[in-house]
Amino acid sequence: WDDLRPLGARKKLLGQIAIASVVYWGGIQIQLIKNPFTNGELFLGGLGFVATVAWLVMLTNLINIIDGIDGLAGGISLMLMCLLATVGMDVRSSFSMLVAVGMAGALLGFLSFNKPPAKIYMGDGGAYFLGFLIGVLSIVNSHKGSVTAALIAPLFALALPIVDVTLAILRRSLKGLPIFRPDRKHIHHRLIDFGFSRGRTVLILYVVSFLCLFLAFGAFWSQGRLVPLLLGFLFLILSAAAHSFGFLKDWLALASPAGRSLRFRK
Repeated sequence: WDDLRPLGARKKLLGQIAIASVVYWGGIQIQLIKNPFTNGELFLGGLGFVATVAWLVMLTNLINIIDGIDGLAGGISLMLMCLLATVGMDVRSSFSMLVAVGMAGALLGFLSFNKPPAKIYMGDGGAYFLGFLIGVLSIVNSHKGSVTAALIAPLFALALPIVDVTLAILRRSLKGLPIFRPDRKHIHHRLIDFGFSRGRTVLILYVVSFLCLFLAFGAFWSQGRLVPLLLGFLFLILSAAAHSFGFLKDWLALASPAGRSLRFRK
């Protein structure tokens, strides 16, 4: 509906919360969080509803936010589907594995027409659907949260869009702007402004995302026990990429006006 007639950010967010709530009451839930180091389990109780809805809404919007350049969201979603298919096979969740494999095939066909310059486009309908499906399949693979590594692994694979969204929220908050207001300050926009073509920009972001995908597999295969080490590698990868393309200086510069902006807003 939004692709035909814009609904606005608030209405879409409320719709996502409502749909995620239906999924929770349908039985797909995050109920347990397992500590990979002690094997202790934390039962969430009523907080399971909040965790499930927040997880689904977050992943739904992550894919949509990076859908700002042809081929980027589809390529990263393809990597996620390969990860989810592997996880589904490992935890013997045949349905989620088949869905992920089928979606990976569909994305391969789609990307042949969506690579720059695109002949067809994903739109909000496609981006929201992919993000929502990634969120649901990761919960199904986690056996209601007991296999915490199945929830942690997608976060590593989505490190690039998570960083992009975090910076966008900080940037807009410091300027006193609505956090849902679109701008041309995302990472892919900055790479284009840096002088790269759209095709080269997508390729660079694919390489970074592929490295993050390797870390995601490591997080799952180690059952979460290597998360501290993998976070260190992730920090090095993102820092090296940011330094190479001139982002690091700009990101560090956010700290300087932060205090002034917060005082001004107050």
